[in-house]
Amino acid sequence: MQNRERDIAKAFILETDKNMFLTGKAGTGKTTLLHEIIKTTNKNCIVVAPTGVAAINAGGMTIHSTFQLPLTAFIPAAFADVDPTYFTDRNNLASNHRVRKEKIQMLNELDLLIIDEISMVRADLLDAIDFSLRRYRRNSNPFGDVQVLAIGDLFQLSPVVKNHEWRVMQQYYPNMFFFNAQAWQKANPLKIELNKVYRQEDKHFIQILNNIRTGNKVPDEIDTLNAQCKPTHDSKGIITLTTHNRKADQINRNALNALTTKPKTFKAEVNGKFHESAYPTLSEIQFKEGAQVMFIRNDPEKMYFNGKIGIITEIKKNSISVKCEGDDTAIKVDPVEWKNTKYSLDKNTREIKKDDIGSFTQMPLKLAWAVTVHKSQGLTFDKMIVDLEDTFAAGQLYVALSRCRSLEGLHLSSKISQHNIIVDSNIVQFYRDALLPENIEAILEEAKKQYEDKVLLKAFNLSKLFNGTNFWENVLSDTTDDIKAEAILLTKELTVKLKQIEEVVVKFHVQLKRLFMLQHSDATAVNQIIERSEKAIGYFTEVVHQNIIEPVQIHYKNIRIKKGQTKYKRVVTELLNESWLFINRLYTLQYRKQAIFNSDKKYVRDEDKAPKVKKAVGETYRITLDMHQQGKSMKEIATERSMAVSTIEGHFGRLIKDKKIELFEILPEERANKIIPFLKANPDMGSTDVINNIGFTVSYSELRWVINHLAVQ
Repeated sequence: MQNRERDIAKAFILETDKNMFLTGKAGTGKTTLLHEIIKTTNKNCIVVAPTGVAAINAGGMTIHSTFQLPLTAFIPAAFADVDPTYFTDRNNLASNHRVRKEKIQMLNELDLLIIDEISMVRADLLDAIDFSLRRYRRNSNPFGDVQVLAIGDLFQLSPVVKNHEWRVMQQYYPNMFFFNAQAWQKANPLKIELNKVYRQEDKHFIQILNNIRTGNKVPDEIDTLNAQCKPTHDSKGIITLTTHNRKADQINRNALNALTTKPKTFKAEVNGKFHESAYPTLSEIQFKEGAQVMFIRNDPEKMYFNGKIGIITEIKKNSISVKCEGDDTAIKVDPVEWKNTKYSLDKNTREIKKDDIGSFTQMPLKLAWAVTVHKSQGLTFDKMIVDLEDTFAAGQLYVALSRCRSLEGLHLSSKISQHNIIVDSNIVQFYRDALLPENIEAILEEAKKQYEDKVLLKAFNLSKLFNGTNFWENVLSDTTDDIKAEAILLTKELTVKLKQIEEVVVKFHVQLKRLFMLQHSDATAVNQIIERSEKAIGYFTEVVHQNIIEPVQIHYKNIRIKKGQTKYKRVVTELLNESWLFINRLYTLQYRKQAIFNSDKKYVRDEDKAPKVKKAVGETYRITLDMHQQGKSMKEIATERSMAVSTIEGHFGRLIKDKKIELFEILPEERANKIIPFLKANPDMGSTDVINNIGFTVSYSELRWVINHLAVQ
């Protein structure tokens, strides 16, 4: 089914570098489009969100952890006279901001930054992101020339600003909505609003919701809603939306206590790094047969969706059966896993990848006689009661009403009036001023061409090779004398060669820019660009290989492995990797959907000529076992194998499970005999609960060793 705004938004993100605010009413598919973009983009992409829970739901990281920002308010000025307990200005952030080299490298490879739940992001936080990206990427353009996609609905959740903060921040911002960030004002962003509502089908109900969203108070529509203020005698499958956690918890607790069935507590299993503030649900939940529950995840096999309500019909040791209205059979529900991820840079491919660093496993259910409006964000209900207790914040009524699929399924506990429809005038004005241009398709086509031009120019940029050579020079003071003299001469020679190549790059860029300008008037300009670029690829791949790669490879082969040279070898390897990546990117360039280089590739890295041979299954564990049998400690094994100690500890867990070593070889018998009885007495307890309740300090690795030991006895 055609959806013009959705298709345009997706094309802008995937095929241009335009910054964008993607918005839309509740139920218009913003989250679905987010996941689709992440799945299909070829750009180096990071997803961030303002809170831990939002980050887990979006499959990304929090803004503060990604950019390592302080929790204080950010002043977009240097040397501000403010209390550093509550505020950080640009000077203080630059002075105290300590980011690891690996993260800076990752930020330098970033193409697309997606910020989910942007309505909760304050203007000063967005300016702090901008300041960090410009600083570490050494690029003065907004956000360091990273494309930014901000997603959210400003008519729903708003940013939180404390009074003492606002007294200072009002000197810099008219209000704290993200669109008043200084960086956003300079970023020339598009605003695209998704209009097709998938959650509701009743056009009249959709119109009522839209008017409430924008603060348009239509008396007849308010009367229509108030007609839903009537008692409901069918409590099955109906949920109450209220404003306070306290009231929702009380409703759920009273309803659960009223059931005479036996309670069963399910405890989450938490592994690795997963902060409690990011838990997607309670770590300990009590259920009973007959309890009304709702699903808090979408099932990959479509058995249930986020917000689906049902009744528990059976509880077993590790599963729950839930019968939902309209379903023929009950759904068997098992615990599911939420993953906590972090981003890292693949040093060989320069691709940003996601690594799982922790997991939270729990039943994807919560008690559902009541839920707060805040926690109902993103959920869909067939039947619900809205109980707002005469407490209305901006956007709160809209969020509550828009959770329901239909007007018929909606029940109000009390009537609403015009003064309950509260919308921030700043938001209304922003949406009014940011309408989609009528010629948006033409703007899109031009933006695509400009982006292709930019990508082509960027491919011939030598800055990363210069950076690699400069960094090599900086580490020479830590190297041994027999390497230093040769390396100093080599790095100076490389710098001279790069400057000579750079002179040719500059001239070639001038030629390309002239041809870019001719495209509108000269039909042959595109062919000229492709022909010139193909010749340039042949030239630059050759001079980089001969003048950079070949001498560095010779030097690398002559380095004898000595203690303390690991860092030096890594720096040399990184320059080689960057040089080969430069060549490979040139060979794979396209322009106007055409491959530029169609000749045989003259220079191919040895490991790229044939597929890498994988190590035999279990090979890495065998190496660890051999080194253990040689009497080496875990720390020594980790150092020699360039692995984390935790990885080696994991190897030992596998070796115990495979009966290759005994538990008592690595864990003192006295200590093991303190852990074993506790595990036997608490067979259903998760690892985190064992660690918290065992009464003495025990690591996850030690626990895993003992568990594996017991499993093979």
